Amino acid sequence: MKPTEIKRRFRLTGEAAVSPPTREELTNVYGSLLARLDHALEACANTGGNGSKVVLITASQLGEGCSTTGLNLGLCLTKRDATKVLMVECTGEGAEPIRDAAAKVGWMDVAHHGVALEEALQSVRGSRLYVLPRGGTPDATARTISDEEVGKLIARLREAFPYVIVDGPSLLAQADLSKWLRHVDGVALVIEANRTRREALTPRVKFLAESGAPFLGAILNKRKNFIPDWIYERL
Repeated sequence: MKPTEIKRRFRLTGEAAVSPPTREELTNVYGSLLARLDHALEACANTGGNGSKVVLITASQLGEGCSTTGLNLGLCLTKRDATKVLMVECTGEGAEPIRDAAAKVGWMDVAHHGVALEEALQSVRGSRLYVLPRGGTPDATARTISDEEVGKLIARLREAFPYVIVDGPSLLAQADLSKWLRHVDGVALVIEANRTRREALTPRVKFLAESGAPFLGAILNKRKNFIPDWIYERL
């Protein structure tokens, strides 16, 4: 999903309209979303001593816009606060390429093989957004990461970045997801409209609620309305 396909009034409450947004509208939408995230984080965050914030974005299943949402949130954060932001790719299955070169090393190499964090970071051109990929070496991608290693990695990232956005595993990969949920300040859930049935989504959301991670809200993505926008504006 490309950024231009994001719908207007994209909110944590799950409301959206169908008009293709302009770049300014898209920026305003994510700016509003960031304001909601900030408010929610103030109420439930367990930030590190330097005040850094770590938000995990997950989805009910792959391909629902989790990566694109995280990317746009990160870019808006860099502009709003004039600061650097890190996006962590947990699964290595991000949306579209956002950097020049393919990832050779990543956080798996940092966690397991003593690779310096600076060697694994990749910058997004024209911004202060950095990406930390999963890693490309065979033994790194084949090995899982423990809960303790995730905790140490997050602590290290807090020291280097004021904001960290984790493009997390989907709710289908609960074992992997739970390791990250224990170490973040909040989690947001992306749900693609008209894709996942309520019966399938309910137990996944229950797992998220029982994980203990502060829940920041749900984002309803790709919702289509079938009457003109101006009618919704008056409702």
